[in-house]
Amino acid sequence: MRIGIKFTPTHTTVGGSQMTVAQHLLPALHTQHADLVLLTATPEVFGPLARQVPVVRVRSPFLQARLPGKVGALLLQQLTIGAAARRAGCDVIYCPYTYEIIPVTRLPQVVVVHDLIALHYAEQFRVTSALWRAVYLPALERVAAVLTDSAYTRTDLLAHSRVAPERVSVVGFGFSPSQGDATWPQSLLPGPYILYVASSWYPYKNIVGLLHAFARLQDKIPHRLVIVGQRVPRFASEVEQTLAHLRLGQRVTLLSHVPNAELGRLYHQAALFVYPSLFEGFGIPPLEAMANDVPVVAMRATSIPEVCGEAALYVPPGDVAALAEGIWQGLTDDARRAQLRLAGRARILKFTWEASAAGVLTACRAAAPRPN
Repeated sequence: MRIGIKFTPTHTTVGGSQMTVAQHLLPALHTQHADLVLLTATPEVFGPLARQVPVVRVRSPFLQARLPGKVGALLLQQLTIGAAARRAGCDVIYCPYTYEIIPVTRLPQVVVVHDLIALHYAEQFRVTSALWRAVYLPALERVAAVLTDSAYTRTDLLAHSRVAPERVSVVGFGFSPSQGDATWPQSLLPGPYILYVASSWYPYKNIVGLLHAFARLQDKIPHRLVIVGQRVPRFASEVEQTLAHLRLGQRVTLLSHVPNAELGRLYHQAALFVYPSLFEGFGIPPLEAMANDVPVVAMRATSIPEVCGEAALYVPPGDVAALAEGIWQGLTDDARRAQLRLAGRARILKFTWEASAAGVLTACRAAAPRPN
C-alpha cells in the first residue's frame, strides 16, 4: 500500500501544528510504513523525510499572494492532483489538514479534522466558514475516513455534518516537548512571570479576558504576564486598547514568532502556565508546560479537559473572576502546585507520535482498496 500525503506547510512556518506534523508525525509514520509519497509544494519544509520518499510537486493555492492566484492555483490543483497521485502509484491519500481535502477524486482519502472553530466563530473566519459549508463538509461526507484529534471534535463534527459516525475515528495528537534549559540566565527573561502560549490573537483565544483577570491581581503579585501569539491586525486593537485601559503596559509582554529553543526556555522559567482559550480542538501548549514541570490553569471548555485530564486547575469559561482566583491559587497554593506538577508528569506520557502514526496507518489500511 502506497500512501500519498497531501500537505503543503508554508515556508514561513516556524512553529505551530503544521511544523509539528511535518517534523514529528510524518517521520513516525514513515518509520512504521516506508511506502509514502509527498504531494507538496514545499518539500524543503519536511527535512530528511523529503529525501527518503518520492516527492510529487503540486501547486498550492495557499502560497499565492493574491486572490486570483489562489483561485487559479486551486482549480489547477483540483484538476491535476488526482491524476498525479495515481501516476505516483498512490493507493490512498492522507490529508493531515481539512483544507488539503480533494473534493473530486476516485482515490480513497483519509482526512483529519482538527476542529470546527471556523463554524463556531464565523464572524472571525468569514471566508473559512464559507469554505467549510460549501466545500469541506460536503466533501467530508464522501471520503473514506475522517480522523479527529479529540472525542470532542468528533462529536462536534457529527453534529454539524452528515458524515457517517462509523467513518469518524479519534486519533490523538502526539507530543514532543520543547524542553527548557535549566542554565538559561533568569536575567534574560522577564521573571517571575505567568505564561500563556497561543497561536494567535483571535478573540476565542481570550487574551482580553486574561488581561482583565490579571488586572485584578496585579497589586497582589509581583509577576509579569507573558503572552506568546501571532498578532492578528483586525483584532489587535481590542487587545491593545484593553492593555491601555487597564494600564498593564509595564506588566505585560507580548511576543510573536518565538523560535522553539527560546519557547522552551520561556516554558521552563515560568511560575505558572495559564490557558484561557475558549475553544480548542486539541491544544498542545498545556502539555508543553507540564513537560517543563510548570503548573497549569485552564478553562474547562471544549477538548481542553480531555487533553489535560487531572493535571490542570480548571475554571469555568468566560468567568474573569474565577480565572483570577485560579491564577491566584495556582501561584500561592504550594500543595496544589505540587499535585499539578506530579499529575502533569504522568499526563504527558499518554501522548506519543508512535501511537498517532499507528492510528493514521490503521485508517489508511482500512481505506485502501483490497488487492484482487
